[in-house]
Amino acid sequence: MATADASLPGGLVAALHDALKAHAYRKTGAWYGLTRFLPSLAQMHHGELSTPIAQALDRLREESPQEAELLRLRYWKAVTAVNLAARWNVAVSTLYTWQRRAIRMLARHLWDLELEARTRHQHTLARRLRHLPPPTYTRLFGLESPLQRLREWLLAEDGPRVVFIEGLGGLGKTTLAHAFVQRHLHAWEDVAWLCAYAHQPTWEAVNTPLNADALIARLAWQLEWDDLDLLPPRRRLVEMRVRLARKPYLVVWDDLLPVTIGQILPLLPSPPAATRFLITSRYRYPNGGAHLVMQELAREDALALLRHEIRQRGLPEVADDVLEAVYERLGGHPLALKLAAAHLAFLPAAQLLNRVHQVRVMPRDVEADLFDFIYRPLVENLPRHARLVLEVMPYFAPTGATYQDLRELTRLPDGRLDDALYRLVALGLLDFDPRPPHRYSIHRLTYVYLAQNHHRKSEGEGLRETPC
Repeated sequence: MATADASLPGGLVAALHDALKAHAYRKTGAWYGLTRFLPSLAQMHHGELSTPIAQALDRLREESPQEAELLRLRYWKAVTAVNLAARWNVAVSTLYTWQRRAIRMLARHLWDLELEARTRHQHTLARRLRHLPPPTYTRLFGLESPLQRLREWLLAEDGPRVVFIEGLGGLGKTTLAHAFVQRHLHAWEDVAWLCAYAHQPTWEAVNTPLNADALIARLAWQLEWDDLDLLPPRRRLVEMRVRLARKPYLVVWDDLLPVTIGQILPLLPSPPAATRFLITSRYRYPNGGAHLVMQELAREDALALLRHEIRQRGLPEVADDVLEAVYERLGGHPLALKLAAAHLAFLPAAQLLNRVHQVRVMPRDVEADLFDFIYRPLVENLPRHARLVLEVMPYFAPTGATYQDLRELTRLPDGRLDDALYRLVALGLLDFDPRPPHRYSIHRLTYVYLAQNHHRKSEGEGLRETPC
């Protein structure tokens, strides 16, 4: 059943009437004026609305053949109102009344098609997010310029097919890639997001990178090309390259090592392939593609991030001179600043300054100073049940763990588990994705820190136990 008139956007009926008259006079681009009322249909049909107009006319013909025939004769056959009124033996004024009613009915069917297109479009966009990891940010700081650079490279028809985002751990490479995908889902046939590391439920698999064959197999699985499994290996790769060349897919390879990059690049389709590849890495890869090197946050962005993290945790405001001192010592390293703000949940500002002043070099030697002076105090001061939840996180895939997963592995009562999750999310040690199935995850550097701490404990160092 067609939509009621009251729900039609204002101006659609008049715009449709103008478009029909332009079509009757064979004017080029007659339907163009309707695109602002029917944006989803226009996008679906690449700006050409003749097909949905024909579909709406078919629906009108099923509902009311006489009104559909009137519009066909008036605007497709260019029969005048006087001649049509004489043919049907009615007054011209009566014919115009019928015509106005027919145009309103056609507008309702067009609007129904637009709403259906919007629903399909939203479903399509949501589906393209299915392989993305949960976001680890609530706001972006200092990334507008890098995002603009990615837009210029990846969305331009003649832009580079491979783009590298490079920089130290914790500078926001994955955040930048994630934000770009979220903002430009509409530009791609589908999106694949592949983590570079194998997941096995054991502490011994912390730094096990996937080889090129495994990453290619995961790419085929994510794009749902199951039929490729039936082909011989060489033919399978050829067919994959053909498909990637034919349609615009976006493939994100997250946290690749140089050796894996060198294995993958020769397997990718050559220009003018439609698919684009976005690669994040902590290492500089000297060959191929365009390179975006992540920088520390500028002073204003770093201070804004600190204030945001403090507000997010519901903590009292901190004096500007304290924030300035934190920035002067830690620099604009986003993860270091985020975790420094977390210390204010249990340390006075003066003690936080004492701690950050112990950092020898930040963030040039991230895996030494950041771990020793930022992570360690946060973990040491956790009660045992919260530390237990944090320490089981590496047993889950990079996509994270559900509440039920954590309950089954930790065997904590719901009250204890809830308290642990509150603490860990508040401190920034755990990220929560509120979208179903509601997963908890950890940053890659947190993962590495936990693994290093596990090996220390295995060798007898261990962190001191904190009573519950």
